[in-house]
Amino acid sequence: MAENPHLPREYDAVLGAQVVSAPDAAVLGGLAAVKRRLVSPIIQQRILALSDTLKYGKAGLELAIEFLKDESEEIRQAACGVLLENPQLPGVLKAIWTYRPTSLKILDRHSGYVTAIAFSQDGKHLFSGGELGKIIVWDLQQGEVIRTLKRHCTWVCSLIASLDKKTLVSGSCDHTISVWDWQTGAEVRSLIEYPQSIPEIATHTNHPARIISVAISRDGQTLVSGTQGKTITIWNLKNGRKIHNFTVQGHHNHITRIALTPDGQTLATGGGFHDRTIKIWHLQTGEKIRTLQPHPGGEVTALAFTPDGKTLVSGSNDKTVKVWNWQTGEEIHSLVGHQNWVTSLALSFDGKIIVSGSWDGTVKLWDLETGEEICTLGNYSGRYANVIASVNISPDGKTVVSGDRNGIIKLWSV
Repeated sequence: MAENPHLPREYDAVLGAQVVSAPDAAVLGGLAAVKRRLVSPIIQQRILALSDTLKYGKAGLELAIEFLKDESEEIRQAACGVLLENPQLPGVLKAIWTYRPTSLKILDRHSGYVTAIAFSQDGKHLFSGGELGKIIVWDLQQGEVIRTLKRHCTWVCSLIASLDKKTLVSGSCDHTISVWDWQTGAEVRSLIEYPQSIPEIATHTNHPARIISVAISRDGQTLVSGTQGKTITIWNLKNGRKIHNFTVQGHHNHITRIALTPDGQTLATGGGFHDRTIKIWHLQTGEKIRTLQPHPGGEVTALAFTPDGKTLVSGSNDKTVKVWNWQTGEEIHSLVGHQNWVTSLALSFDGKIIVSGSWDGTVKLWDLETGEEICTLGNYSGRYANVIASVNISPDGKTVVSGDRNGIIKLWSV
């Protein structure tokens, strides 16, 4: 006999019942029924009800987020678990970082500044580069070093992991760019190499050939490098061939950072102390699209585009983080809260959360849409003892990492 659609199924939870429902079972009475179960004196009933909240769209999501503030630690943990299984839902990452305490793990194998940090695409491995040119590959689950990549003789200024899950690109102030198979430790190729000049470049802080930043397009085909001397070079990442280069005009002295839109079409460059502006370029032609208003109090220290390519975020020595509509030139937000220079930036996978690191020793998370501060990680250090040199956020948004001047890497996880 055909099943009557108007009658409860075997595993449907009927109001008042103590039956544990199947994962896809409906809750008769809808969200109102879930709310009544959430005030039950029986903790297990409340936990089961929390697992049903996300079946009810935005209202159910907001309800689950509210229980991150419950007086019961068991309920808070359950709400966090439900939400962490769905980090892609709007507002989830912000809520978790706002209300949930974080666990802290410390990795310590560098000497001096940890100058660049990147995650593998699955978030299981971390890559860290230091001021002495060493790159370390970490197993995050074990907290152990898998291998060390040795090529550079001074600061590693950029690290980027490609989407192919095996390629890592490093740029250094010694004027070399290395492409690695990080799983084997083999250097696949070196895109720039001037052996006779490297010692000079490595020790000359204002040398125009110093690499200051590298970027990769989302499809993994194009690599872009920028030098202190304002030369932008476009490379075919797969074969290592130079496609073309151009010199950016209009910046005074030198450039400090570059960023590339995910589609690989648009480039942003940041100016030094005497310039302080951000300029937007058409990558293939080298034509300038526009100049954004300068950071009033210092050079541009960090640049990042959101995953959709529509918004640009910048950090500066003026202690601020700015959010831009680069297509119109409009400044959307100016985020104030750091007590010293902003040194580095990263964005969550959905582009909703900004992570900033500072010379004040703290890492801050910000809501990109509202400009509000979400939380602060670490403690203010007035004497530069714990200067943050680099930050990043894991692909799932659940872990934030920082590297400081003492060679310490800290991982905060929710």
